[in-house]
Amino acid sequence: MFQYLFMQKNAFHEIRPAFQPVIERAIHRFMEKYRLSYDEAHHFHDQLWMHAHGIASMAATEFCQWNLEKVKRMLEECEYYLSRKYGV
Repeated sequence: MFQYLFMQKNAFHEIRPAFQPVIERAIHRFMEKYRLSYDEAHHFHDQLWMHAHGIASMAATEFCQWNLEKVKRMLEECEYYLSRKYGV
């Protein structure tokens, strides 16, 4: 499913409108949680998005054989290090 939705040419451009409300909610949560401007929160979201979807791409293509616990730890650490960047 991930490959079908995200790993086609122009896939994100085509499905972005459906994801936009979810993206905006995440950005606003980052603004509140980390006291960021909209632009900073948007950048923070993009960094987490790229990290998460990089992991998902490797799992979907079976490039890496990671279990759910390892993926969870990697994402939590990514959020932790990025949140430190923003002084939280």
